[in-house]
Amino acid sequence: MAGNVPARSRKKVIGAVAGVGALLAASTFAIVTVLGNESDGGAASPEAVGRQLFEALGNEDVLGAIDLLLPGERETFRQPVIDLFDNLRRIEVLDSSASLDRLGGTDFEFSDVEVTTEPTGADDIVKVVVEGAVSTTVNGDAVPLGSLLIDEVFDGERPDMSMDQQNDEIGGTTFAAVERDGRWYLSLFYSIAENARGDREVPAQGVQAKGADSPEQAVDQLLSALEAQDVEALIASLDPTEAEALQRYAPLFLDDAQQGLSDAGIEWSITERSYSVEGSGSRRHVDIDSLSFRASSAEDDSSVSIDFADGCATVAFDGDSVNTCEGDTNGLGSLFGDAGVGDEAAAQDFADATQRAFAGYSPRGIAVHEVDGQWYVSPLRTGFDFYNDLLGALDKQEIVDLIDAGGTLLGSIDLFASDESSILDDLGGTDPATGALDACYAKADAADALACLQAGLADGSIDPAMAPATLRHPECGVAEVYWTDIYSMSDADFTAMVTAASPCFLDLIARGELDSYEVPYELVAPQCTEGINWYLSSDTEYSDRFFSCAEAVRVGL
Repeated sequence: MAGNVPARSRKKVIGAVAGVGALLAASTFAIVTVLGNESDGGAASPEAVGRQLFEALGNEDVLGAIDLLLPGERETFRQPVIDLFDNLRRIEVLDSSASLDRLGGTDFEFSDVEVTTEPTGADDIVKVVVEGAVSTTVNGDAVPLGSLLIDEVFDGERPDMSMDQQNDEIGGTTFAAVERDGRWYLSLFYSIAENARGDREVPAQGVQAKGADSPEQAVDQLLSALEAQDVEALIASLDPTEAEALQRYAPLFLDDAQQGLSDAGIEWSITERSYSVEGSGSRRHVDIDSLSFRASSAEDDSSVSIDFADGCATVAFDGDSVNTCEGDTNGLGSLFGDAGVGDEAAAQDFADATQRAFAGYSPRGIAVHEVDGQWYVSPLRTGFDFYNDLLGALDKQEIVDLIDAGGTLLGSIDLFASDESSILDDLGGTDPATGALDACYAKADAADALACLQAGLADGSIDPAMAPATLRHPECGVAEVYWTDIYSMSDADFTAMVTAASPCFLDLIARGELDSYEVPYELVAPQCTEGINWYLSSDTEYSDRFFSCAEAVRVGL
């Protein structure tokens, strides 16, 4: 479907995503991570969980929303997101006014909220279904964009991100609630598991978590499970505060996963293991000081080995090997030059900028967690720590240097193998194959943009294959709608629009002027929408029905 939605100005879209995405990543994650464990949290019933969530969000009561999350999940995310938020402010992706206690510049108001529940077959797990309406207003001046984004993405000018009140329906949003000691909590991971479960029963007994007596043994136990290709033992060795839902639902897929691993026919061993531990308390990090990995496939007679010790790794594949400590970035420019790809000096400058930026990078090892006296590996915390350590090694100027050096290198690489043009004029430049189309997408006024598009199609500067069918054929009457309004139309207006426009597009398909796969699903088969604007629906069961129905119609054309 990506080809059916205008790409807009790529630089503006990327910038908006970077800015708003960074803000939402920090602020939204705060909703599920910051509260301490002093409160019992949760709610007295599943219905109360749903009502209190939307009351808290509507009142911008972040702590009230956080208090509803399953305690183990709160602990999984809390400190990593605080660290992420601090890093984003430090490198000035967010400005100093950004705070975890409110979503700056954005106001949500919920109304007519109705909460119902659906049983799952397990007494301690229910599905909570929330319906209602939400109005959203954005004050762009209050969105805490940092100077890094404004200077490097938006050319020094703060973008206009304001949005007048927009009203939308909450169409049956579903999540899982879990009961613990008489209280009910929201659960991100149980919601994912319930979505994947389908019509199968919730297992009466999951995989029992099995920890180790020390941090080192926790990592060694996980590596032993990997070496033995034992999926159940691997899942059992994971931190139950992170993997509780995975462990509970694992019997649904365990046999298939184990069989698939066995059928792969790959033999491996993980030997020569030694470890060191950093930190204190119930959360620590285990560094792998040495390790040898061997793998081979009888099917294609291939093999790979990795020997790690003293911070260096020797990697061998089918007889060819390389040592990570013997490389020299001073040769990167020559490598690009010898290959005839890009500019030798630009490649060397980028390598040097990268080396300077990460000179202080010192990642922590594998995160482990003590739960009820036993130690487990925490894969999510390991990933969060890696990402935060990576950000922590950078400052604003280093990022600017990387952007500048990377842009120069990218601008020198000619992926079209042509002396006349390169893929980008500079970082944020235009692809010569789509430059005319990008110029149209950059126009703020929809009518001007569509006129530009039609002119480009007429004079040949725009390849018809690059423009969505809805815009190439304005005679069907929906070009401007798909340019601006498709994501805000009510169900009734959306249904009326696609029903009226569909015959025009079906006629174009029948005459061979369009391939059916160029046309959006709803215009091929408006009868499959069930009167719903599917672009706004979060109901996965409805989405499955819609796409299956529309694809069947498309195949029959």
